[in-house]
Amino acid sequence: QVSFDEDAVIAWRLIGYENRDVADQDFRDDAVDGGEIGSGHQVTAVYDVVLRDHLAADQPIATVSVRAKPPGPDRAAQEWDTRFPAGLVRHQWAAASTDLRAAWTLAQLAEKLRGSPFSTELSWERLLEEALEVEDQGFPRADEIVDAVRLAHGLTEGQVRAALAA
Repeated sequence: QVSFDEDAVIAWRLIGYENRDVADQDFRDDAVDGGEIGSGHQVTAVYDVVLRDHLAADQPIATVSVRAKPPGPDRAAQEWDTRFPAGLVRHQWAAASTDLRAAWTLAQLAEKLRGSPFSTELSWERLLEEALEVEDQGFPRADEIVDAVRLAHGLTEGQVRAALAA
């Protein structure tokens, strides 16, 4: 569960996983399916966040809460909270990690494929440049990201709709 601080965040949206959204009041309800992650697995959630100007480094932006049930019957769930302060934000895209850049590239590719209005200003050329940069930085399987961007760019809008409907 991600909670954004209204004093720091003007607006936010989750990119992908919209069908896994859990209402705040249901987060601690074990009967509500919230998109479980198996032991040893990981998941990346990408958010588009608009921050207020001039935040102090210690100003909280978001709190991420994770709940887990230990193996075994009738074991109570445990919860951990991690706060993210504004000081963790990098103000230059060049300072972003390769992992973040790869996640952004894949999220933007998905946005373009589904015709999201949020992706209209991003050119295919810019998306390919970013995919190639991720590849140059040695991201594992980045060649597949580059191939996916190239393939998607070559599809017509009708082909994308047909492929998504299949």
